[in-house]
Amino acid sequence: MPITATLTVASPHMLRYLLLASAASATASPELALTIGNDAAATPDLRTDATTGRTNGQVASAPLLAIIRSRIDGIPLAGIAAGALTQNLARGRLNSDNSSGGTTEPHDLSAEMYIAPRGVTGPLAGNTGPRQWTCDASVDASGDPVAVVRAVSGIGQGSSRAILTIRARHSMHL
Repeated sequence: MPITATLTVASPHMLRYLLLASAASATASPELALTIGNDAAATPDLRTDATTGRTNGQVASAPLLAIIRSRIDGIPLAGIAAGALTQNLARGRLNSDNSSGGTTEPHDLSAEMYIAPRGVTGPLAGNTGPRQWTCDASVDASGDPVAVVRAVSGIGQGSSRAILTIRARHSMHL
């Protein structure tokens, strides 16, 4: 069974998703994966959610939208021209990985992505350990930055939840 993502917050500088990974097999230890795309498709989709996703009457996320649209518009101040991004550039923009190319100026337009596990529900008999969650930035076939979430569980692990936050850097208190 897959991971599902539900947009819970779309603020001027942040997207937040509730993730749910289904129960694992009683005999295998699977890795589940979800790519949150960037194609202006139905939610969960970074471009759609940053443009039209609004909660609590907030406006669309302009700084995050610029990062998400970097293949289309480029980020001139960071020396990134419009066009397909490499995985390293996507990590640098969407996950603040300054080792990955582009400029590393402290005020560059970039985001950070992090995941917070929220527990396991209904573990099956023979549970061998907690589910581990990871997130990373990558690129799709068009060169757009995308978010990739993975969940690995022990044999017989029940369903688990996590929160994925993608936040424009330097916006911790906005």
